[in-house]
Amino acid sequence: MTHAIYIGDGKLFATVTTKEHTIDDRRQDTNLRLAIVDLTAETITLVANAPEFSGNGGRSFAAFLEDGKVYSAIADEQGVVNIYQTDVATATPTKGAVVEATFVGGITKLQ
Repeated sequence: MTHAIYIGDGKLFATVTTKEHTIDDRRQDTNLRLAIVDLTAETITLVANAPEFSGNGGRSFAAFLEDGKVYSAIADEQGVVNIYQTDVATATPTKGAVVEATFVGGITKLQ
């Protein structure tokens, strides 16, 4: 697990690495997948069909929880950043808005 936020009910929304790192590359923020970590059941569920991606070098994990959905930013191989909506109950994502930036430091809702 490389980044995580507590989303309630004993669960974390996290990024986990899909590659076993060596001692030399252990701090690289690459080969990441979104996941739901259930601390009570001691399980990790990968978010189905979410892309593998690289992080932001440990700078931030932009994620926002509302009504059982987590909104997070993922950049693809070409550097295009999209907001993904992940349903916590089903661990399924929906690809959303394109963000015209190279880095998203936070996600929130304005009232």
